[in-house]
Amino acid sequence: MSERRAERWLRVSARWNTTSWWGFRARGAWSRLSTAVREGDPRVVALLSATARDAGHPRRRDAGELIAELWDATGDPGLREVVRDSGALAPEGLARLRTAALHGRLTELWPVEQADAAHPLLSDPDPRIRRTAEETCATATGPLSRALWRIASHPFEDDADGPADLPPLTSVLLRNPAPPPAGTLTVLWAAWLRFPDPRLLTALSAWEAPAPHEPERGASLVVLEPDHSRLTAPAARAALFRAAARTGHPLGDIARTRITAALSPGLVEDLCDAAMSEPALVPFCAGKRLAPRDPVRRVVFFLLTGQLDQYRGMDPDGRLLELAYAAASRETRARLQQAMRATGGLDLVRILVGGDRRSRIPEMEEDELAYLGRQLAARGEWPQLWSMVQDVAPSTGLGLMGLFGDWAPRDEDGRRVFEMMRRSDPESARAWVRGLKDWWPAIARSSRIQFHGRVNDVSFAPDAPLLAIAGTHQVAGVVDLAQGRLVERYDCFDSSVGYVVHTGGGSFIAGERTNNGRTTCRLVRCAGGAHQVLHQEPGPFTALTLRTTDGAFAAGTRGGRLLLGAPDGTVEAVRLDQLGLDPQRDWPRAVTAHLPSGRLAVLARELAVTDGTATEVVARGDGGMIIGRAVFTGPDSLVVASKRGTVLQLEREGRTLVPGAVNAGLVRGLEALPGRDEVVLVDERGRILVLDAGSLEQKSLSRPKTTASVTSAHLSPSGDFLAVGYDAGFTDLYDLRTWGLPALMTRPLVACVPADLGVVAGARAARDLPEAAREYLDLLHDLLEYRFRFDIEIGEIGDLAPLSAGEYDISL
Repeated sequence: MSERRAERWLRVSARWNTTSWWGFRARGAWSRLSTAVREGDPRVVALLSATARDAGHPRRRDAGELIAELWDATGDPGLREVVRDSGALAPEGLARLRTAALHGRLTELWPVEQADAAHPLLSDPDPRIRRTAEETCATATGPLSRALWRIASHPFEDDADGPADLPPLTSVLLRNPAPPPAGTLTVLWAAWLRFPDPRLLTALSAWEAPAPHEPERGASLVVLEPDHSRLTAPAARAALFRAAARTGHPLGDIARTRITAALSPGLVEDLCDAAMSEPALVPFCAGKRLAPRDPVRRVVFFLLTGQLDQYRGMDPDGRLLELAYAAASRETRARLQQAMRATGGLDLVRILVGGDRRSRIPEMEEDELAYLGRQLAARGEWPQLWSMVQDVAPSTGLGLMGLFGDWAPRDEDGRRVFEMMRRSDPESARAWVRGLKDWWPAIARSSRIQFHGRVNDVSFAPDAPLLAIAGTHQVAGVVDLAQGRLVERYDCFDSSVGYVVHTGGGSFIAGERTNNGRTTCRLVRCAGGAHQVLHQEPGPFTALTLRTTDGAFAAGTRGGRLLLGAPDGTVEAVRLDQLGLDPQRDWPRAVTAHLPSGRLAVLARELAVTDGTATEVVARGDGGMIIGRAVFTGPDSLVVASKRGTVLQLEREGRTLVPGAVNAGLVRGLEALPGRDEVVLVDERGRILVLDAGSLEQKSLSRPKTTASVTSAHLSPSGDFLAVGYDAGFTDLYDLRTWGLPALMTRPLVACVPADLGVVAGARAARDLPEAAREYLDLLHDLLEYRFRFDIEIGEIGDLAPLSAGEYDISL
């Protein structure tokens, strides 16, 4: 383009701000000039360069933008001078930021959304631009600073080992006196922990800003915390010890220096504890001659940290180690065993079992027991090995039987059990024990009694496997559950026997009932084939229960009386109005007792809890429902069931019983399990539920295979047996002791008690047992029988007696 034409178009373009025909021509002229500049026309470039320097020209700013864009694209030194002299700025993008940096205006004109331009600016070939970019980044604050740190932290997040060198942006930002955002601090501390660049540490230390989150926070405090007492406080020691364990890293040197400067007895004890599980701390402890103060802990420390010379010098006969092993946790014992085997020269048998093998065996692991068995066999200590087999769980003992060779016990019973164990397969036994919990029922029926004639009520004897029975046809009796037969029968009654309670000592109390409210009914004690009338009055008896453990009882009558019976049979009558109830329209529908305290819960239209003499009402229900069944779960708490089947847990507050959690079911029996903080609930369909006594959460459930409806359910006083009666004339008996079978299978025999024989006896009576299970139970039974041969007389009734298994008929 000729110089004259370019000048003419420039003059025309100067009239660009008019709306006349000249404005249209001006815009066209400037468009031609802009195109010529972008194409590099030297005459036009020179003309517009002069225009950009002309402070009074109307097109000065537009000319400057064109020249700035051209300089950004070409890097021409002459154009750079024009841009510098004119203060021109490119209109947008990186070109605008470069020209702003050239004028020292980058801080003013750098928008946050263009923070990613930092990398090209810091690597720009123009030294003035690089210098300005560095100054701007090193002093950035607010949103721009946060945006720059987000970009700078990416290399540390993406590369697990960190970048080979610090990127330029990171190096510049590290000079910024303001600390980065919390998230970036975490990234930078983590980066320094992975690769200890001294520039990172210098900046992090200058900022005095710890990482906000663990695990970086603990390490950062080791570097920054100036107060040694705070750094070595018990709550901070774990992080300090982790830092000290870092070898080959500056953090480890810093931490060990801090520990040395603040050594105290408590710090030394904790440091030695940490060193026993962290080998990297051992050289530091050894170099500083640090060890626990307590001699027993010190020998463990020396042994576990490999300081064998110190250990041997302190405990030549191993007695301190024996004490340490006895008090050690399972994890520490395993580590001590490994260290002792590697050491050699120690009497591991004595250290493992100490002076009392039987007290130590329940705490020993399988590998400890196996090792101990091999050591005893190697020494030929056969009686001691046989004694050990009788102390461990049978599944473990079977695995030791191969160690005996030709040896056998001398006594006849011992040889019988010994040979039985030798014939058993250890692997089959272990497999059966492992799978037991998957199929063993929580509650399984042991036997069924089919009565000829309706049975209204049953009651377990508290001291023998006997069941008292109340029959409809003016008869009562006692069934021997171990033999499965009727052993006593009484036909001395004038009416149907509605209720019965066995008081122990071979006697029971029976209460008559009738549908005629005027007919006289009697309360009768039966024992040894004789009977004694204790009380009589018009109308039926409506409730009967034991109220103390010595045979005292309580009864309710339709006439509105509460009867308190003493162990000798004397009866005291209490009217309901003494309990705040109306005897004219109300009567005890049920009575339940808390045997340890003697408290009674009288279930009428309202619930009243009274003391053992019925002279004081200690609590009342809220009257919100009529309660049909109740059971004490403590002196101040009950689980009750309404007539509609709602189950509530009631706690006493002052003199009011406050409802707790709710469960639903048509309840026919409700009993508390002694010593278990649980209740057994039997509904109309025969389902047996075990509930938590406090929350009523269901623990287990058993469903019977019958369509008959339940009429009653009773638990034996010991909680070992449950009887569930049905309207079809039969009663199912459950041996609840077998609940404990899964736990018993893995329990060392040394931890068993004679009552465990009853658990095994009840389990052996179960039908449909796998053959391997039956063999194992037979073996366990014989082992327990042999073990307790001097403690009990085998075959004695009571807690050890099983129920007679199967189904049998009894005619009243």
